[in-house]
Amino acid sequence: MEEIEELRRKIDVIDNKLIILINERATISKLIGELKKKKKIAVIQEEREKFVFQNIKNQSKIISKEDINKIWKVIIEVSKKIQK
Repeated sequence: MEEIEELRRKIDVIDNKLIILINERATISKLIGELKKKKKIAVIQEEREKFVFQNIKNQSKIISKEDINKIWKVIIEVSKKIQK
């Protein structure tokens, strides 16, 4: 059980790093949204989304492409919400 607890502590550390990065991404998305409003650019940029999905699929080694796509779909939807 001690081994499991140690691994869980490592996951907790990673989770903390992930939330910091997700918040950092959200902050940048908000800035992009503000620039899009100023320049009268649509929030939804299909070509950019395609690029992001292709990029993350190629980097995932353990998580299936289908599952990583689901994760990023949520991240992108939240980013679009922040930009509106």
